[in-house]
Amino acid sequence: MKILRYGISDDVHGDIPRGQRSWHVAQERLATETGQPWETVLKRSWPSSGWAEDVERDIEDERPDLIALFCAAFWVSYPSSPLKVHRSRFPGSAQIARFGFWAASKPALADRGLFHLGRRIVTGESTAAFFVEPETAIARTEKVIRTVLRHEDIALAVRGPLPLNIPGSAAFRAVCEARRAALDTGLAELCRTLHVEYAGFAASDTHPPDELLGDRVHVNVKGHAKRADHEFDVMSRAWKAHTRGSGD
Repeated sequence: MKILRYGISDDVHGDIPRGQRSWHVAQERLATETGQPWETVLKRSWPSSGWAEDVERDIEDERPDLIALFCAAFWVSYPSSPLKVHRSRFPGSAQIARFGFWAASKPALADRGLFHLGRRIVTGESTAAFFVEPETAIARTEKVIRTVLRHEDIALAVRGPLPLNIPGSAAFRAVCEARRAALDTGLAELCRTLHVEYAGFAASDTHPPDELLGDRVHVNVKGHAKRADHEFDVMSRAWKAHTRGSGD
């Protein structure tokens, strides 16, 4: 049996053993529950304009039994100063933005207290940009969901956006959370309407510091264990609903 997982950067980020990553733990729990071996194919979840077409091609190539679709708060509520610079028109902006993205991806830099302090200082409504608007992310995710639903032999589970630890002032963090909550609420209503199993989150579900790696964005082993509970729950519900509907 095969899970086609449209996951997030935590699926591969950091020096974490494969067997302790959330996707693997959830996969093995599903295998125990169903009495069948499962494998997971990892794909990237990103609400691009052509995402639905990419998913259709992946379905043809992989022939999955279950699709796990992960919608990330990062899409809509993570404020990026390098992105703001990248979208500007001044000379050298592309090079500066590339350096910012590169620095954030390097643990030797991004895991340092000085880096976090600098990010808090420079992050605000006037100095940062968001990657995608919530309404755009919802619309593009709907296209993906409807693409999957046309394949009646595939179960579908959707996980909503977990809140992030956002740098900046309390007022700005509230702006970011409102964007994340808008995505969560919109996806929950969409999945309710389309009878798709969904796992949503509240603002209080933010990972505490002891569940995060040094970059304060990605989760450690403890965080992966918690996420595995969420992921197994929604995939189990989706599989049970699918097998009831198919009469298996």
